[in-house]
Parts: sequence; structure tokens; C-alpha cells
Amino acid sequence: MFDAMAKMLPSDVPDRVPKHVARVCSAFRRIKCDDIECRLSYSLDGKQRPELLVIYKSVFAAIVAVSDSTDSQIEEMVHGSLFDESTISEGLKLRECHLIEQYLDSVCESMGMNAQNLGVEKWIVIPSASQVMVDRLAEMLPDHSYLLIGKDNYHPEALLQVIVKSAENPLDRIVVNSLKSNFSPEASIPHDWIPQSRIRIRDNKATQTDFLLDYNQELAVKRDLELSSEAESGLNAQGLRLVTGVAGCGKTLVLVFRARLAARLNKDAKILILTHNKPLCSEWNHRMKSLDPAITVEWRTFYQWVRAFMLYEPLFDSERFRIIRELRAANPDARGFTDDFISAEFGWITDNMGLNPDPERYLNAVRYGRKRALSRSNREVVLRLFYQYYSKLKEVRKQDWEQIPALFLEKLKKGTIRLPSYDAIFIDEAQYFAPVWFECVKMAMTAPHCQLFMVADPTQGFLRQGQSWLRVLGQEIRGRSQRLMKPYRNTGSILEFAKRFYLSRVAQDDEEINLPSEDIIRTMPVGSPPRMIQVSTFQDEKNRIINEVCSLLENGVPASNILIIHCYPGQNKSFEDMMEQKLPGMAKNGKDRFEPNKIRMVTLNSCGGIEARIVFILEADYLFSLERDFRLEEGEREELILKNTRRIFVALTRATEKVVITYKNDDVRRLLVGGDLQSGMCPIKQ
Repeated sequence: MFDAMAKMLPSDVPDRVPKHVARVCSAFRRIKCDDIECRLSYSLDGKQRPELLVIYKSVFAAIVAVSDSTDSQIEEMVHGSLFDESTISEGLKLRECHLIEQYLDSVCESMGMNAQNLGVEKWIVIPSASQVMVDRLAEMLPDHSYLLIGKDNYHPEALLQVIVKSAENPLDRIVVNSLKSNFSPEASIPHDWIPQSRIRIRDNKATQTDFLLDYNQELAVKRDLELSSEAESGLNAQGLRLVTGVAGCGKTLVLVFRARLAARLNKDAKILILTHNKPLCSEWNHRMKSLDPAITVEWRTFYQWVRAFMLYEPLFDSERFRIIRELRAANPDARGFTDDFISAEFGWITDNMGLNPDPERYLNAVRYGRKRALSRSNREVVLRLFYQYYSKLKEVRKQDWEQIPALFLEKLKKGTIRLPSYDAIFIDEAQYFAPVWFECVKMAMTAPHCQLFMVADPTQGFLRQGQSWLRVLGQEIRGRSQRLMKPYRNTGSILEFAKRFYLSRVAQDDEEINLPSEDIIRTMPVGSPPRMIQVSTFQDEKNRIINEVCSLLENGVPASNILIIHCYPGQNKSFEDMMEQKLPGMAKNGKDRFEPNKIRMVTLNSCGGIEARIVFILEADYLFSLERDFRLEEGEREELILKNTRRIFVALTRATEKVVITYKNDDVRRLLVGGDLQSGMCPIKQ
């Protein structure tokens, strides 16, 4: 009848759990039915709870307390040798009964219900006592609504029979969710973190307890977090865990909840969370502090983390490209390359081979993520320019952004920089981390049993990195990953639009793609498709967006619900000035300190990981115009199309309800909706 085993949360029983409880957990885990979810209580809020909550098909629930009593102890209880006369006259009062009643009272209080109306099974499992003695104890209890199970009957087959039979009287969904949220508050999502589209599809009975991590999210939060010493020694990696998934599936949420749980379980733990962009870091640091002010977790972008240990003077992009242009002009063999290509190739070399790459290694390398093929002679030209470029940087005493992590790694290897001993390192949006970044992180994992937890979506990776963790961690990560495929952030209309756009341009890819299936999209709230507004000039575009924003504010939309994404970085400063003129103090650059009641403005490269109810995407024409550059080789054009496709996909999926895209040319509109394309703007799709 059943094949798969019951689902356990956490999947590995921690060492801190008493042996008699671990034995019962093992029995439940071996039940051959994957419709059963069994949760172990963490009791992190200081409240004592029964040990287990068992849910079957979301319609049956049993709250399970576990006793370590033996036959001889029960014999003494039954005969009253441990109770005075006043206690005997009231009947037996077991600790386990008290825990269950106390827990159910808290559930009833949160729902405004009477405990008698919950319909929840109350079990006490006593694994060290015979069923004969347990039955005698049950007869003495004043409350006969309890099911007492001894060592003869707590095996998987017997437990399954009792569960299936009891499920004939289904519970209300609201009751089941309230049981979960009160039993595992570490899995409850704050109401103001939930997309409005998800809230509105609930019926009028919905309460905050409806918003919980789903099973797969909660599994990712708790898996391997507290391994037994035996399980830890059997790991094929040093505490590595990777979670990938579709846009909006809650990867960052999982990371935040796991980091909070790790900090709660070990108050002395030193925990570091690394991200790739300032807006993401600032916003989620703020959210985590509001979620649990008592915990201490270090939030940094990768470059902020480096700066805490090493001073550097970064080179502005304008200076970088000026030097590259001068080098190209002085090297006739390099004139067949564009500045952008040379810049990106320099970055790839530094990310993957450091500051002093072995010439033969580069000349023979498989250039992961680089689409344009290079002959050996072309590589020799690039390498010559590379050495000249970094020689020039030494003269001006500045560092390229790609150079900084490589310098940091060198100092770590030489021991001139010593890092703190981290107990856990978390990486959000790991698809943007370069191989050299991962090398630096590995150098930081010096504490015994240090854990590295990463969340990523390779579909969104557009900064030359893709699945770069594989190049550094290699075989260590295999078998240590989990994929989340159910999105929650967006409406079905937004996801359908984003997916169609992506597949119209990138039908084939050499890396992992996480796109939601059509079946999943159909289960999501429908919503409105992205709205497209045609404009004539940049000035017209800015005025139109500002007017749209003003209209939203006048109609009561909170400023924090609005996110503006710039596709053309050269225009964002003038737009910010116009916003400040029209709406003084209402909008903030996402790089600044997060303020919860402001309109956020970010660039396309820094919007990953954040979300908003309403998203405006500006200057899409600029991106696609780059693809028309006649100087691009076919491989370069292919790489740029892939990069731009992923960028727009990321921007579209930031919205929980509405997307507004401005454009100038009709061919850009056709591009965005996945229609026929004009020459020079063809997709990668074969």
C-alpha cells in the first residue's frame, strides 16, 4: 500500500535528544507512508512542549509525549507508593499529560476555541514499559481521552494502523496549521513578509498561522543542522549543504530561518552571512533583526567582509575601460576585441586563476561561462594585455574589483590575515559568487565541524559564475543539495511571462535551469500580466514613471511596496535626482541603509534576492541595443543574450503582484513578449 517512509523534521535526530525519545522518533521515521509528517520540538522560546507532532495527509494530528518510565516505576505509580493521599484522590497526574494539555491550551488560546473541539489525538508513548503495565496505568488516569502506547505497540506497522484509523474524522485546515505554528514557531513566517497575492487567496478564516514554511523549506532549514557525532563523521563533506530552486521559492527565507535556528541552538556560535549586493544585505539584515532581536549574526556583502580585514582602493569602471582602451590601441593584435570582452575576460582569468596565472594553464583552459571561442594566438594576446593591465594598476596603486578577492586569498594563504573561527557560514545568491570567492570562504572554515550553507538559482546567474561552487568544492557538494520547485512570490501571470521570455531566447543552456512547470504556474494566483508602456525618450520615460509612482502613493500604496530597477546604470543618478525633486525623502538608493518605509531604487545587477509588490523596470532598450553591436563575435553575442535574458528574468520575478516595463522601440516589446525578433536581436535558441 505504501512505499516511501514518513517525513521527519529534522531528518537526523540530534545528539541532545534523550535516547528514549530518539527510539520513538526512529519508529515513526520507519513508517512506510510519506503522507505522514513528524516534527520534533525544539522549544527554543523557553516553553516546554510534548516531544512530537504527527500530521497525516493534513487532516489528522496527534500530539505525542514520550515517557522514560519503566515497568517497575509504573508499578509504583499504580500502587500509589509515590503519591500522598490527596494526590491519589484526584487521580494520577503525569508530567506528559500536563505538557500535552499546556500545549493544547496555547493552541486554543491562539484560535479562540475550546480544547474539546480541536479533535486532536493525545498520545503518550512509553518505549521502556510493557503494554500490560501501560494499560494498567491508562485505567488509573482521570482523563481517558489519552492513548498510551508501550514498547509492544510502538513499532511502525502498529503506529500506521492507529493513524489511518483515526484519520476517518478529518480536522479543519486552520486547526492543523495552528498546531504546526504553535509547535514549531521557528517555521512561522511573519505576516508582513507574505506577498499580498498569497494572502488574498486565503478564505476569510485565514490567520497568521496559515503562513508557515512548507515541508521542503522546513526540511532545508533543519537538515544536518544538529548532526549526531556518528552522522557527522560519515559526511562526505565538511558540513556542506546547497539549496537551489526557482525564483520566489523562498531560498533566502530558508537561509534566514536556518541561521536564526543555528544561533538559537548555540548562543555562543559565530555566524557569518555573505551576500553579493548591498540592497539584499541591508534589507534582510533589517528583517532578521526584527524577526529575532536577541540573536547576533554578522551580515556582510563579500566585499564588505574583505574590507573588514584588508584595506583596498578600488578602480572605477571609467578608469578601468580607459586603461583597456589605451592598451588595445597600443596592441594592434587586440583591435579585434571589444572593451567589454577584454574586461570580462580579465575578470574570468582573475576569478579562476588568480593574479599570476600560469600561461599554459590559461592557454589550455576550458573557459566556463565564456561563449566566444579563442584560438591559442588570441589567448596569447589577451594574456599579454592582462599582464600589462595589472602592471599599470600597480603604477597607480589601485586595485581592480576582480583583483581584490585574489589579493585577499593570497594574504589568507600566507597567514598575514587571520580570520575569526566561524561556526557556520551562510551564502545567499551563491550563483553570483566567483570561484576565488569560494576559495576565500573555504579558508575561513577553520572551526571544527564548521558548516557552509548556500542557496542559489543558476537560472539567475549572470555575472560569469553560474555553478562556480562546483569548480571549487567539486565532489564534496554532490549528494548534499536540495531543490525547491514551488514558487510563492509571484502571480501565475508574471511567472508565465518571465518563463516565456526566457525560453524564447535561451532554449538550450549548458547549466542547470530552474523554471517552474506549467502545472505549478496554474496553481498560483492569476494576477495581471506585466504592463508595458511605450515612451519616446529617456526624459519621457522618467516623467512617466514618476507620475505612475505618484498616482500609486496618492491611492494609498505604501512606498515600501514599490521597487524601481534601472537597466541603464548611466541614467540612475539623474532619475534619483528627479525623484528627490518630486518626492523629497520618499525614495532611497538600495545601496544605502535599508529604510522600511521608502521607495527602493536599484540597478539590474543588484536586484537579486529582493522583492516588492510593484516593480518598475526602466530602460530595457539599452540592454537589447548592446546585442546589436556589429563588432560582437557570434560567441560574444550569444553570451550577452544569455546574460541579458537572465537579468530581465531576475527583474521580472522581483514582483509579487505587478510589473511595469517601459520601452521605446516596438522590436523591444516583441522581444519581451517572446515574439518574432528583428535581425541582430535573435535569441540563442536553435
